Amino acid sequence: TRQDMPPKPATADEAADEATSPAAQTTPRRGRAKKDAAEAAVDSTQEQKSPAGEDSAKRPRRKSKEPEAPAVEDATPKRSRRASKAATPAATPAETPAETPAESPTDAPPKRGKRKSKDAVAEESGSTSAKGKRGNKAAAAAAAAGAPTDSEDESPPKRGKRKAAASEPALGDEAPSAKAAKAAKPKAKKILSVGVPRGTTPRVAAVAAGLKFMSWNVNGLRSVLGKFKDAFIGIIEKYSPDVLCLQETKLQDGQGAELASLLPGYTPHWSYSMELKGHSGSALFIKDAYAAAPVTYGIGDKRHEGEGRAITVELPELYLVALYVPNSGMDLKRLKYRVSEWDPALRKYLAELAAKKPVVCTGDLNVAHLDADIYNFDAKHIKKSAGCTPEERASFTTLLESGFVDTFRHLHPDVKGVYTFWSARIHGRVDNKGLRLDYFVASKSMYEPDAKVRVHDSEVLDNEGDGMSDHCPILLTVAI
Repeated sequence: TRQDMPPKPATADEAADEATSPAAQTTPRRGRAKKDAAEAAVDSTQEQKSPAGEDSAKRPRRKSKEPEAPAVEDATPKRSRRASKAATPAATPAETPAETPAESPTDAPPKRGKRKSKDAVAEESGSTSAKGKRGNKAAAAAAAAGAPTDSEDESPPKRGKRKAAASEPALGDEAPSAKAAKAAKPKAKKILSVGVPRGTTPRVAAVAAGLKFMSWNVNGLRSVLGKFKDAFIGIIEKYSPDVLCLQETKLQDGQGAELASLLPGYTPHWSYSMELKGHSGSALFIKDAYAAAPVTYGIGDKRHEGEGRAITVELPELYLVALYVPNSGMDLKRLKYRVSEWDPALRKYLAELAAKKPVVCTGDLNVAHLDADIYNFDAKHIKKSAGCTPEERASFTTLLESGFVDTFRHLHPDVKGVYTFWSARIHGRVDNKGLRLDYFVASKSMYEPDAKVRVHDSEVLDNEGDGMSDHCPILLTVAI
């Protein structure tokens, strides 16, 4: 091969120039690797035998180094070998001599574009080690003076090692795990939306003799009893109404018989939805003292009697009508039916009863009458929302103008933030973002000074039934 061929004899001048050139001292040819290693070993032996300073002026001093193993031909491409040499770490201070001999004037840096020889790499390593020792002494002096040391204020790492140096932990420290780093970050505080403040509704002193009526949309009675039976019964026992009116029971025909003994001391009456089974439905629980009172169903119009939405009990002092008024729906499909058919039929029915006795109409009437009954009354979509449309609100106004009074608003005309319904989809009850859809509406005659039956108090029990239904119960006290 080309490496095994003997070198071409050179003239004396060429040999002298080659011996003193920087390339000859730093970068040996590939074919002369063994020869250079042998010469380096001989020079090292001669320097050890010769006295210090002898022949130092006659020839340039070679760098002291350990004999190297004979070079083996590497089949790696030049570019790969260059990258591997560049990745070789520099010697540490413990591996290098304390002092490096002074450089000879002939030890010029290698020409640009040529790779450094192993001698040059060793020479630079020794120089770096000496500088490292000097740097360590300076760092110790700075630390003694109280100034920040290099370990506290490190210079940027060399190119190619910056990412690794930045990711390495300090000596003696453990690298933080991803979970530890995540836990160390402060968690952002969740900002809750501002709730709607509830207005105050002072209670009226208890009456000596009277009747109490409670109304509650339970949004599925079987579901409430399955999860909150004791709590439900506890609320009823706490307020002990003479008549309990329930809406949206969602019971099918015959299921009420299973709950005959649900409330001891009460007689239940059920109205089922026959057109949509498992929907709407209403019920009355009447105390045994009024068990003989007549009970009727519907609002006197057969067109509206298939959904179980109305039950009426005739007490000695008044009529009590329990209602679950049809909802106009999300897309207002039933709005026209509601305001053009149901509401007029209801007004006619109540007027007929009021001609005989005072009337109390209660239940989920599915309308938010005033702006104060809507938490976001100024929102653009409100006019297109069921229960808040101008048509439904105007229809309720017509009912009141026909001789009835909103008992709660009569006692608290300016109060705000008092609602009976909160949407579960937006968790409205948490921030009190609701609507007042449940009412006690009474005949105007019950407010006359000489009335034998008078409205005494009207309450919204929004502190009861949280989590049991999307509505809360309401309570009316009538003085006799």
